[in-house]
Amino acid sequence: MAGPPRVEWTPEALEQLERIHGFVRHQWNERIAERFLTLVMEFEELILRYPNGLPASPAHPDLRMGPIHRNV
Repeated sequence: MAGPPRVEWTPEALEQLERIHGFVRHQWNERIAERFLTLVMEFEELILRYPNGLPASPAHPDLRMGPIHRNV
């Protein structure tokens, strides 16, 4: 039996997320860096709710692309 749907991150994507989080924390502060991670989690929820609501990646049609926030 399949479990609930979930967003899967590649190791490369997780490394990039860590790097971006560190950059945001260094450039601004911990509060802004944590807000960035909250935006990422909200984006994951959006993908889970509407899995075909975002355009597919040209290189990887099974992956979806979209902005986390209009200012990010």
